[in-house]
Amino acid sequence: MPKSDTVQFWVLNLASFFSQLVIAMINLALIYHLRHCFALRADQIGVAASITPASYLVFCLIGGRYTPHFRPRHLVETSLLGMAASVTLLAHTRVLAVAYLALVLYGAFMSLLWPQIEAWFSRGKEGEALNRVANAFNVSWSLGIGVSSYAAGLLVEVSTTIAFTVGIAVFIAVFLMIAVVSSLVPSIRAVDSERRVNRRERPVDQSTVLRFYAWGGIITLYTGMSIILTIFPLYAQDVLLLSESSTGLLLLFRGVSTCLSFFLLGKLHFWQFKKGWIFAIQAAFGLLCLVAMRFHSAGLFSLFFILFGILFAFAYTQSMFHGVSGAVHRSRRMIIHEVLLTVGTILGAVGGGAIYEWLSFSSLLALCGIVALAVVALEMIGSVVLERRRA
Repeated sequence: MPKSDTVQFWVLNLASFFSQLVIAMINLALIYHLRHCFALRADQIGVAASITPASYLVFCLIGGRYTPHFRPRHLVETSLLGMAASVTLLAHTRVLAVAYLALVLYGAFMSLLWPQIEAWFSRGKEGEALNRVANAFNVSWSLGIGVSSYAAGLLVEVSTTIAFTVGIAVFIAVFLMIAVVSSLVPSIRAVDSERRVNRRERPVDQSTVLRFYAWGGIITLYTGMSIILTIFPLYAQDVLLLSESSTGLLLLFRGVSTCLSFFLLGKLHFWQFKKGWIFAIQAAFGLLCLVAMRFHSAGLFSLFFILFGILFAFAYTQSMFHGVSGAVHRSRRMIIHEVLLTVGTILGAVGGGAIYEWLSFSSLLALCGIVALAVVALEMIGSVVLERRRA
């Protein structure tokens, strides 16, 4: 790997690690911030927590037409500064409407971050090279989530404002890192827009149909992730009587499990272009949720989080790899990937908050498991129909 490519590799992975660390920290702090500062109920917190993902989704769709015209580093730098400004507004307002506006802006600026980083690092890569850079990216952001869960719990016990302040500082630091390295390394500074690259090279699309099955899985698994990150902290506080730091420690188990799984998946290739593995992971998630609905202790939930972390890593990697493999318009594919996982995030936050408020956390897990099994059943039926038409 040329020296400039190595520098870009590490810059993008460090940016992914610190950005996701801060985003996850802010997301967890937001739950307690909304309850303590605005006295919102669980269902109201679920709706409020879905504002940023909904904004992210809308601006990903809107931006899909325009972002390929810009250099990726400019979009990433704009995103980091915009998110820092949005969190500053959120941390200092005591007006709920202004807080909601800050969450909208936060999601809008975030839409310039992940699709661009994902398209940036995957540009021009296929097969083993694509799997290597995608694996490094996945390890980076998942490690960020894992570290942030416990760190956020410790900070929130002191003050949600402190968690927000630390997040703002890190966003600015990552912006400065990218700006400085870009000024020092000409090859990074010269990375062109996707539109110009495709016009110049005229690549041929060789996408795989397996991306559609993997995309179904990312919706269901991200619904589960949203429930874990948004609703479980409330359940842990209300029913399990756990402190914020203890809840953060439980979530850390999931983060470490996911991170290690991402690392191993980058070394293994048995799952690539294998439809059966896509279906198996989704079915296993559904069954895990049905079993976990009987859990009522922190110890059992730690086991649930570890297993969920493994399944989540599989589903995310399958979606990213099969979505971008052979694609010409990679930023567009990454926007689709991000939109679908955001749909799952919103479903988990809004639907999960309402079901938890009206019924129970066990009922929420039961419904999640049933829906996941129904989705994979429909995918399998669709696969059979498609193969018969091809025959």
